[in-house]
Amino acid sequence: MKIDISDVKKGMVLQVEGKLFKVIDMGHTHTGRGSATYSFKCKDIINGGNQVLTYKSGTTLEAVDVVTKNAVFLYTGGDTYTFMENDTSEMYEIPADKIEDAIPYLKENLDCYLMMLDGNVIGVILPNVIEYKIASTVPGVK
Repeated sequence: MKIDISDVKKGMVLQVEGKLFKVIDMGHTHTGRGSATYSFKCKDIINGGNQVLTYKSGTTLEAVDVVTKNAVFLYTGGDTYTFMENDTSEMYEIPADKIEDAIPYLKENLDCYLMMLDGNVIGVILPNVIEYKIASTVPGVK
């Protein structure tokens, strides 16, 4: 689906030159009489590398429809993380490099969403609030 460059948001998946990129961060610059430029820090979904994409205003890009499925994080085993979809009880084993930004926040039985593209998991959406107990901390300093 074609979208205008100004409609791109964080978390969207774009197809650029046959590659899939997830938008991590974005910026907008407008100087004097010139046209505006948009720059996007993106992560290559297939290879895992980061790249900065820059476009002038008025450009259209190809957005990819990503399906989200409600799931629960179950456990980790080595370099894989296991999730279970709530609706179908289907299990997904995801390598650590695909969800490296979510790993520090995962705990057993955490409800989250899996981002799916063509039947493959491409990312994890964490809940807005996660409660943890603080087990130990350093004493306060006056």
